[in-house]
Amino acid sequence: MESLRTELVETQKARTEFIRWKLVLVASIGAVGLGLTGSKLAPESKLVICCIPFVCVYVDTMCRHFSLRVQVIGNFLRGNDDAGSILGAYERFVRKTRKMEVPGLPWKVSAFALQRVLIPISSTLINLFVLVYGLSLHNRLILCSAVAGLVSTMLVEVSYRIRQSAINRASI
Repeated sequence: MESLRTELVETQKARTEFIRWKLVLVASIGAVGLGLTGSKLAPESKLVICCIPFVCVYVDTMCRHFSLRVQVIGNFLRGNDDAGSILGAYERFVRKTRKMEVPGLPWKVSAFALQRVLIPISSTLINLFVLVYGLSLHNRLILCSAVAGLVSTMLVEVSYRIRQSAINRASI
């Protein structure tokens, strides 16, 4: 059980690091592409902006993979609590906090929804900024990368939801 707990903690740390790197990489690439670095750049340097949607897709995919690993471990601990361990009890409690009723709200809320929503929304907004930038430059390559980023963000999210649902069904 201790090795599962260690893997759980390490996976959560890795996911947090990837989210941090997404911010750093997007900001760095954007600064270079927009010419904010203070150095003289070739006119084609704006094309580095095309990399931003692909950085977002890669980081989002890895973050979703880490989230699925955490869910698999949590579901296993919750379902295999033969000794009444504190980890199993914690995992059962966590499951309850994923669908909490809040007085005055017609829907249930999750204690963990903020990061889950942050990943696709941040990528969507970043890709929309790239799209607008591409439109302002009339640059088809930047436009295509932004559209590819938007479509890929949607596909990563759909793929994640399908796998998440399968994990939840497997643990029942």
